[in-house]
Amino acid sequence: MQRKVFLLVTVLMLLCFSAAAQEESTPSSSTDYSIAAIVNGEIITQDTLATSAQLVQIFQVIIQEFPTFGQTLFATPEGDALLYAYQLGVLDTIISSRLVIQQAEQHDIAPDEKELEEQVEEQLNQIIEQNQLTIEQIEAILSEQGSSLDEYRQMMRESFGEQSMAQDLYTLITQPVAISSEEISAYYQDHEEEFAAEDGSISPLDEVREQIHEDLLENAQANAWNTWFDDVEDKAEIEIFF
Repeated sequence: MQRKVFLLVTVLMLLCFSAAAQEESTPSSSTDYSIAAIVNGEIITQDTLATSAQLVQIFQVIIQEFPTFGQTLFATPEGDALLYAYQLGVLDTIISSRLVIQQAEQHDIAPDEKELEEQVEEQLNQIIEQNQLTIEQIEAILSEQGSSLDEYRQMMRESFGEQSMAQDLYTLITQPVAISSEEISAYYQDHEEEFAAEDGSISPLDEVREQIHEDLLENAQANAWNTWFDDVEDKAEIEIFF
């Protein structure tokens, strides 16, 4: 699977869409076509993939707004190949997200229940305010979609919870990373042009030391995370049926 420089950011975005559809169970058959992949024994269903890829929404927009493009997309081998590549990319990110959550659980990382409830209520209040809806109206809309307010709250809770777990895991894995004064000085000497003013003068090191430290630390943490995740991925048992 392709490596992603900003893996954690992608994972956090993906968790927003996949929480509601994700199912964990023991596979009964490797030929079950409802299964898109199995990650260390955890099933990723075709429903999870479709929800995360937002295929229904994409198809509706294309059919309504770009019918000619839709004919090419849905009725040609090239269109089939494009859709397949897109879904495979989404599946790759889902697999990464499940590996992250599995690792968080193995490190006994769990979200704060009180904070989760506060996040859910804050999000719900924002939806009400932005759309000028009442709770009763939201319940009616969800009912029309075959859902309920309790189910929607639970979906948001799971999404926020997994995002929190992923962020805490990132902090844990990258915590040992540090930047030395020597590294800061070396970067400054090698990239003085980055600190040049319009008049050609170079900002003193003391004025830019903090910014250099932040930039180097961010890059070093990203490298540490990616190296760690590569090892996790290499050791994982991943089966793809899509």
